[in-house]
Amino acid sequence: MKLWDVVVELGLISAGGEYRRLIHNNGIKVNNEIIKNENFIVPEGTHVINVGKSKCKTIHLANGKVRLIK
Repeated sequence: MKLWDVVVELGLISAGGEYRRLIHNNGIKVNNEIIKNENFIVPEGTHVINVGKSKCKTIHLANGKVRLIK
């Protein structure tokens, strides 16, 4: 599943411009790894997603569905 779809579904980002700005400014991390690709695909499994300085969610992705853990 694309990272864009995940962060929008979780309500962490509401607009494409904000997403692109955060990507270009190293503001999005998955499992503490900075994401630099706008088309990043989140693999299935459990992940920690950080957006900006204060938004952090732990999710489980399986069969194209996102489940919020924490």
